[in-house]
Amino acid sequence: MQKTALFLKYVLVSFLLLLSAFSYATEVGPKKGYYLVHDFEDDWTVYDNRQKANVPFVSEQHVDVPSHTLNIDLESNRNYTLLVFSETENFLFINGSLRQKLEAGKWLKMSIDSLYRVYKKPEIALTIFGATGISTKRVYVAHDKKAILAIGEVSQEKLLLAKPKPLHNEHDSLVLISVFLIIIFAILANTYNRLLNQYYNPKNLFTFLIREQAFVVNKPFNQMTFAFIIFLCFLTAFVFIILHQNNQFFSFGRYILQEGDTTRVILTNYFKIAAILIMGITLKFLLISSVGNVFNVDKTAFVHFFKIVQSSIQFYTVVVFLAAIIAISYPGLVFDWQLLINIAIGFYVLRAIIVYLTIERSIPVKKLYLFSYLCIVEILPILVGVRYLS
Repeated sequence: MQKTALFLKYVLVSFLLLLSAFSYATEVGPKKGYYLVHDFEDDWTVYDNRQKANVPFVSEQHVDVPSHTLNIDLESNRNYTLLVFSETENFLFINGSLRQKLEAGKWLKMSIDSLYRVYKKPEIALTIFGATGISTKRVYVAHDKKAILAIGEVSQEKLLLAKPKPLHNEHDSLVLISVFLIIIFAILANTYNRLLNQYYNPKNLFTFLIREQAFVVNKPFNQMTFAFIIFLCFLTAFVFIILHQNNQFFSFGRYILQEGDTTRVILTNYFKIAAILIMGITLKFLLISSVGNVFNVDKTAFVHFFKIVQSSIQFYTVVVFLAAIIAISYPGLVFDWQLLINIAIGFYVLRAIIVYLTIERSIPVKKLYLFSYLCIVEILPILVGVRYLS
C-alpha cells in the first residue's frame, strides 16, 4: 500500500512538471530542445579600468568593449545545462582561463554539474571575448526536454529498483591507463631486464662517473633504449591527463585536446599527449646535440641524454604511482597546482645538478663551456617554465 501511494505521488508530481513545462516554459537552445530556466541578457558586466572592478554593461557607455562577463551560480543550478551561443567567432574564458573558441552560429552545451565538479566553486565568471556588444551573444541556464519527458516514463518497477552507483568515466579511464602502464612495464622487465636495472637503479642515478662507451649510453635511440623513452612518455602523459581533467593544464591544451570526461575522450587525449612528448624528447636530444656542437662539448650529448631519461623515468614512476592511488581512491580531490609546480621545479633543478656533475667527472671539458651549455639546455627551460606557469 505504501509503495502504491509513493508511486501515485511520483506520477502526480511528474504530471504537474510536464504540464507546467509545456504550458509556460520558453523553448531555447539547439533545435529548441531545452526549456529556459534563466536568461542572462540583463546580467552582463564589463571591466572598468577606473573602478578596477566589473560594472553592469550599459550599451551607450560600452560600445567598443570586446569582453563581456557573467557570474554563473553553479550551486543553485545543479542538474541544468549552460547554453552559450554567439553569432560571430569569439573566445570563451572561465575564471580568467581560456576554455575554447566559440564557432559562429553554433551552440555550446556545458553540464553545470560537470562545471561544478571541475571548478569546485559555487560560482564562476564566464567571459566572452571578441565581438563588441552583447546583441550577438546569448547565455542561458536551461533544462533538457528529454530529461523532463523521461520523468513521466519511469515505471513502478524502475522506481523501486535499486541499482549500484556506476563508476565515473574518469575513474574507469585512469584504471585502464594504470593497467596499460603495468603491462608495458612487465614487458620491458621481461624483455630488457638488464637495461631496466640500469634505468631504475637509484645508486646508478647518483653515480657521476660513467663510461660514454656503455651500451645504454652511446645508443640513445636504438630499439631497446627507445622502448624506455616511449615508456617514459607514457608515464609523463598520465600525470598530464590528471592535470587536464582537473582543469590544471596549459592554455594551448584547449586547442589540442578534446573537452569531455568520457572514456574515449580521455584515452584519446592521453595518447595525443604521449605522442607530443615523444616528439618533444626527440627534439630535446637534437637541441642537446646542436648546442653541444656550438660550445664544443658535443661529446657530452649521449651522457647528458642518458641522465635525463634515467632521472626522469625514476621520478615519474614514483609520481605516477602516487598520483594513480590518489586519483583513483579520491576522484573528487583537487590537486594543489602551486605544490605541483614546486615539486616539478625541484626535480628539474636536481636533474640539472646531476647532469652537470656527471659530465664534469666523466668527460674532459672546460667548465665555462659546460656551464654555458647547461644554462641554455637545462636552466633556461626551467626559467621559462616557471615564468609561464606562475
